[in-house]
Amino acid sequence: EAAKELAVEAAGRGGTVLIDSSPLRVSNDPIDMLSAVDEVVLVVRAGRSTVRSLEDTMDLLQMHQAPVMGVVLIGTTGTHEMYAYYASYYHQATVADE
Repeated sequence: EAAKELAVEAAGRGGTVLIDSSPLRVSNDPIDMLSAVDEVVLVVRAGRSTVRSLEDTMDLLQMHQAPVMGVVLIGTTGTHEMYAYYASYYHQATVADE
């Protein structure tokens, strides 16, 4: 309840408040905060979140009339390889400019 009051007070003063919570289906804390938020961003971990758990989570959010702004996918494979590719490309471009 104190966190909810703090978030409402900060938003009332014009602040942007981001709340990082535990997973919705793990504890009641995120559910209790839903009445104080304007939008929800759902974070999904690749390879760990199942279709069924996502469906259940979306059902829960709909039941509480939570406005879902979007979804962030984290933990995808191949990120390191893409970084290495662009880092190599950047290095080659920098050397060519010298």
